[in-house]
Amino acid sequence: MNVRAEYEYRDGGGTVFLRDVVVRASTGTLQAMTRSITAACEDIGTHHPVFIPRQVGLPEPYSWVEGPHIRAKDMRRFPIWPDIDHCWAGFTGLERTTAKHTDARTLTELVEAFESAGAAGWEIFDPYSEFPELYLGFSADDPPTKAAARRVRQLFGRLASPRM
Repeated sequence: MNVRAEYEYRDGGGTVFLRDVVVRASTGTLQAMTRSITAACEDIGTHHPVFIPRQVGLPEPYSWVEGPHIRAKDMRRFPIWPDIDHCWAGFTGLERTTAKHTDARTLTELVEAFESAGAAGWEIFDPYSEFPELYLGFSADDPPTKAAARRVRQLFGRLASPRM
């Protein structure tokens, strides 16, 4: 039996992209492992505790990074908006599964990656700076982004991308 680790990206406009990886099971209860991961994440009062996937070796769930959560042709529908996009993903949980592992690590090794990254400090990055070609010129003054930008600042405060 293996374990599925689930996480999501939720931008300030309410768009959600789900991701998961399947790791090999290890000793310890799912509840204890979930508590360890949650403790390593930042708790900012959002739907889920947040972390930065690249720091724990997980695929990025963002709308501007192609993967099973978004097809290349759909990425143009979700350009980077500096006022609502950020670098955080929400940890949503662990569950046992019979699916084949997609990550070579054990659950214990994944937990250790979270603990190490959390102890070192989450390295905030600005999506706009890393992927400027995906920015289509929206600004904070555009009506659809004003409310979303305000929501991102409310949710992420000190943890928001540097441009916010």
